[in-house]
Amino acid sequence: MENPITIVTAFFDINREEKGDGRKLDEYLVWIKETMQLNCNMFIVTEEKFKDFFIQHRNPTYATYIMIMTFNNLYFYKYYDQMKTIIESNEYKNKITSPNRVECLLPEYNIIQYSKFHFLYLASELNPFQSTHFFWLDAGASRFFKDVNIHSPFPSDLGIEIIKQNDNKFIAQCREDILTYNINNNFIWKADNLIYGGMFGGNKSVILFMLEQVEEIFVNVMLKNSNINNEQLALAIIHNNFKDAFALVTNNNKPILLLNILSQQTKPFSKVIVWGFPLHTHTHSYIHYGWVKAFTALGYETHWFSDNNFPVDFDYNNCLFITEGYADNNIPIMETSTYFVHIARNPEVYIGNVKRFVEIRYLVDSIKDCNYNYVLDKSKCTKISDCTYYEKLSNNGGIAKHHDNPIPMEYECIYTCWATDLLPEEIKEEYISYPKENKIYWFGSANHENTREIALFFNECVKHNIDIIVNDPWTNPLPFEVVQEQTMKSIMSPDFRSSGDPYKIALGETGTCHKQNGYIACRLFKSISYGHLGITNSKHAYELLEQKVIYNDNEAQLFYDAIPHLNNHDLIKEQMKIVREKHTYLNRIQDLFKVLEM
Repeated sequence: MENPITIVTAFFDINREEKGDGRKLDEYLVWIKETMQLNCNMFIVTEEKFKDFFIQHRNPTYATYIMIMTFNNLYFYKYYDQMKTIIESNEYKNKITSPNRVECLLPEYNIIQYSKFHFLYLASELNPFQSTHFFWLDAGASRFFKDVNIHSPFPSDLGIEIIKQNDNKFIAQCREDILTYNINNNFIWKADNLIYGGMFGGNKSVILFMLEQVEEIFVNVMLKNSNINNEQLALAIIHNNFKDAFALVTNNNKPILLLNILSQQTKPFSKVIVWGFPLHTHTHSYIHYGWVKAFTALGYETHWFSDNNFPVDFDYNNCLFITEGYADNNIPIMETSTYFVHIARNPEVYIGNVKRFVEIRYLVDSIKDCNYNYVLDKSKCTKISDCTYYEKLSNNGGIAKHHDNPIPMEYECIYTCWATDLLPEEIKEEYISYPKENKIYWFGSANHENTREIALFFNECVKHNIDIIVNDPWTNPLPFEVVQEQTMKSIMSPDFRSSGDPYKIALGETGTCHKQNGYIACRLFKSISYGHLGITNSKHAYELLEQKVIYNDNEAQLFYDAIPHLNNHDLIKEQMKIVREKHTYLNRIQDLFKVLEM
């Protein structure tokens, strides 16, 4: 494949060692030597004294263009005097967070950082390699080249495909809290780099847009308020204003993960196989439906097979399997494939026989039932997202049948919850205004006749002439569009967690005690995504949804707490935004991918 990408980099001596944070010039030159070995189209901006250095260390067979500029001709140099005055003021030093950062000490550093966008613009205008996209890469980025084959063409064919799939987007890397971080008027005084500046880019029109926006933030948000901060904070503000203009890779652990992604030679797996319950045969089949829908939307070749319906003449190598422990009797065990297994009753089937095996467990404080017996200690876990935690296990003691006599074995697990069955673009604010009936269409085997918590709420509904229409999916499964339509026309769509099945509690089990153990159901996410006010008796769900839903553990009172807010469209929109950004199966897939990077 022809390489339509130009990598842009630059280097100037700003006397950082003496005037800034102490970083030595010689140290940076060592990194630059290695960066120059990257097999790519490279556009270099530097001063005359480094021209021979770049020529000497750049592979002569690689496409290279060197532009010589003096430092005082850099685009953002025109703001030097203003920056110097601000940085030297006591008011600035006392107000800025971490005042010993190099950007708080050295105006020259900020000129370089902000001029990155002008360097990209110059490369797009001159375009010596006839490229369609232009990416900034820090000259010292080689210190993060650990997993990158610098001799293979960069970006790889797969990397180019990823860039083209995100045409008209500014592609960058961000912190995982980018969507929840409160970017307010005080943000410019902080030191939180929500979007990383080591590598980013896009097509020519995107580059011009970002140059204009960055200068706008720099001049009218920072300088105007006697502030100087780095370009990463400016990018975060732009993202806050124009989220749709960005395509972001989320990772807090690898400084330039984007470099690794764009250098991938092959996809980590060739196909996705959801091996589970056929649709409508089990309530967990709706979870499998969510995975299939989301992976398909991401462009993966995705198949849904079951123990009783699967092809024999099929290549199951290099696949990502998602399955469930009661539905995996005939699943192919392939040493080249990766398996995520919910309720992995027999982990030994997978351990040592497959490429990677990760159990999917419930995100609950603790559980004891016929399948599981564990306490979730988050201090022993790695946090992947707000609703996913990763742990390395040393035995199978979390499985109920082995709890008292665990067998030593090493494997991985995540604790997570499910999501709405809608994709982000399907969660539409217009649903809020869908015509409502004075009824609640209730879908589930738990209802007001067999669950105390539901009965308490529905009793108040009856007092106010709100009819309850119950449908049990076990006996009468309905198409998704019917469930969604009837839910949307309900007057409200609350979520209830039960205090438990008395029979099972008598046996010492807590698996059905959702209200106490913190089980978070997909019902609440779905209701909100369909345009309803979030209503729940689950404190854990209330906390996960940033305390933006209506919560009371007294189900009768919950009814009266909810009524005044049924038409609070601003609140519902806020809830929908949280679900759209954090609680679709695309988010859960992103969590799986983060685990695979570990």
